[in-house]
Amino acid sequence: MQAVASARRAPSRSDAAARAASDRVRNTFGVAAQDCVMVGDRPVTDIAGAVYVGMRAALVRPGRFAT
Repeated sequence: MQAVASARRAPSRSDAAARAASDRVRNTFGVAAQDCVMVGDRPVTDIAGAVYVGMRAALVRPGRFAT
């Protein structure tokens, strides 16, 4: 791992917002989408947004989702 970017809030659910957020992070670090991994706890925003822009994604299940 060469760099980590973190955000308190996910972008909105729109495809344009996911693309804009991805572009900002990738341009900052100079990496391609296929070289990035999004780790998130929300399938609809975090995971779907990452997959939409060509990133790999990992879904985590924090305490609020524990069964």
